[in-house]
Formats: sequence, C-alpha cells, structure tokens
Amino acid sequence: MIHLHRPSRAVCAIALLLVLLAPCLAAAADAPPIHQTSAERCAKCHWQIYLQWKSSMHAQSTALSDPIHGAFYGKVVGDPQADGVTLNGKYPVCLQCHVPSAARDGQTRLDALPAYSEGVTCVSCHTLARYKGITGPDGKLRLGMQAYETSTTHLQGPTGGSGVVEDHPFPLAANGPLLTSSDACMGCHDRRNNTRGVPLCRTGDEYKAAATAVACQACHMPVVGALIDHSMPGGHNAAMVRRGVTLTVTANKGADGVAATVTLLNRLPHGFPTGAPFRMAYLEVVALDAAGHEVWRSHGGSPAEDPQAVFATRLADDAGQPAPPPKATRIAADTRLQPGEERRLAYQIPGETIAQVRARLFYRLLPPETEEQLAAVLTDPLKGPKLAAVAVAAVE
Repeated sequence: MIHLHRPSRAVCAIALLLVLLAPCLAAAADAPPIHQTSAERCAKCHWQIYLQWKSSMHAQSTALSDPIHGAFYGKVVGDPQADGVTLNGKYPVCLQCHVPSAARDGQTRLDALPAYSEGVTCVSCHTLARYKGITGPDGKLRLGMQAYETSTTHLQGPTGGSGVVEDHPFPLAANGPLLTSSDACMGCHDRRNNTRGVPLCRTGDEYKAAATAVACQACHMPVVGALIDHSMPGGHNAAMVRRGVTLTVTANKGADGVAATVTLLNRLPHGFPTGAPFRMAYLEVVALDAAGHEVWRSHGGSPAEDPQAVFATRLADDAGQPAPPPKATRIAADTRLQPGEERRLAYQIPGETIAQVRARLFYRLLPPETEEQLAAVLTDPLKGPKLAAVAVAAVE
C-alpha cells in the first residue's frame, strides 16, 4: 500500500513564497553587475554629491572627456570608441584608473555603457572592499582596480548599515578603515611606470616620504557644510593650487644693488607639482622703482632662462635628450619641491633705483611646448600659466 502524506503548512508556505518571488528572482538574475550602475541612478537620492562629483576630474577622467588624457590616449593606445584595443598586446593599463568600470569588464569601447563614459564614477570607489597594494607577489605593479578586492554585492562607505531603500537594490557595508584612509586613493595615485620602468606619477612615493598621518581626503575631500566634498579638487583647481606653497621675499640694498632672497615652502605632503610628469611650476622675479616701473626681471619670458626657478621633472632617453613619458628611459632631473621642503633662491639685482622686489609663482598643467602640440584640442582653462602665489618686499 502506498501512503501519501500531505505536505506541512511550512512547506506549503515556502512553495508559495518561491512562486511569488520567482519574477523578482529572475529580474535580479538579469540585473547588471553593481559596477555598471550609472551615477545618474545615485543622483536620485544623492543629488548634491552627484553635482559635486559631476564637476570633478574623476567625472572627466576618460579619453572621451579629458582633452589632455584623450590626446595621449589617442597617440599611445588608440580609439576610445573601439572594441578590443590593446597596448603592447595587452589590455590598456590606463583604463584601470581612468575607466574602472570598463576595466572590470575588460572593455575598451568607452561609450558602450553610461558607467564607462562617466569615468571614475560613484561605484568605482564605493565598491572598493580591500586594498592589496600596488606591488604584486611577483614584484610587478598592479594599478588601479588591480590593486583592490572589490565587492559585487555591497556598496562600501565610510559609515554604513544594511537594508534596501527605494530604487536602491544594493545593501551597504561600513568600510571606514579603507574609505577614510589614503589607501582608497593609492591604487591610482601611488605610482605609474611606463613600459620602460620609469616612474612617471609618483605621488604615493612622495606621500610615504612625508611620513604623515593626514589622509588624502583631509585636503581633497573636505567637509563643506554637512557634506563631504566630492568635487575632489586637485591640480586643475586654481584655488587648490594656491594652497600648496607659501612664498616670501626679502630685499636688502647693498653696494652692488639689491640682494633678494625668495623662499618657497611646500606645505603639501607630496611634491609640488605632483601627479602627471608634465606638470610644472616656475618663479618670476621683478624689480620695480618707486613709480612702479619694472627695471629688472629674472627672465625675459622663457622660464628656462632662470633654471633654478623651474620646478618640474625632466624625462630623457638613453642619449639624454628630452623624451615624452611613454618613451622616456630615465628621469634626467627632478627640481620639484619635495614634501615639506623649504627652498631659498638668491638674486643679486643691479640698479640704484629699485624700491620693491616682487616674486610670482606660476603653475602649468602642461609645459609650453606640449601645450603648443595639443593646442587644437585644449580648452582655455587648460592653457597657459595660473598664478599660484605672490609676494612683495620693499627694499630696506
């Protein structure tokens, strides 16, 4: 005889629940990965932060948005709107930092998804779960997303909780130890070597040399009102650059004219300037008479005429000739201000009518020769020198 047992109420309830949830489970299975989430979706709740981020260089980091990066990418890598682009036969390493969402998918067509074209988007940082460091067990560099373990289920935040809010399918995880530390930045901003092993971007090395406990976010993500500023100002922000260096001048009259001393103090926990190797700064010193007329200047328009007052990295090839970053084989000179460095420059200025000495520090995203080469694609904010500091002294 066969005995048929009626299912328990619990079993019936579970079966009914699975039937009711089947459409939701199917939709979840078809949902795109968390790292493909567009910033536009985040803006529905976090619109103020979204607007800050939208103005940032993170939001303009792709070769489709940043004219400088786009020009170098086009020359060195290829078409940012093409599939299957390679660099030296491998996936372009620059995408690991400039387009993290595309890098996680191994894609090179940067207009294929909104999250790709958004560059370093919300989920690029808020899915970082653990920092592994930029040096792998084999001693090779792992850059950008390669330097992290990332979450595929939980958004990461400096504070967090759990649960689901309207139109927000991802639970939140508290990850303050990572997201409030410089480790959240170092995957992309530590060091970047070219294919010849020459370190180009070296901000991480400089930061470590400064031996500071102050995290990058303290300056680059300050609290503004009740929000942490996600515009993340850096070298493209004139106000941020002006905070970097304190400039002072003394001027004393002597038998042979005026002895002037210009003192520069780098207040940053990294070099000035830092970041891309083509950043540069330079000093201009002029002497004025009592009527304010210029009677002497340190150079006639080319900063190279006063080499002690040029602060930059000079890259070279094996023959010692200037070389662009991809082709450089060595660093020929590094005259930048190191973290916390105080540097004094002395000037002996001839003349008997000098009443005042003025020093001005200028900052450039690109040196003049590179700017001239890229003039067709550069917008005005990217061109020319920007005033970073000024100091004036009366002759005593």
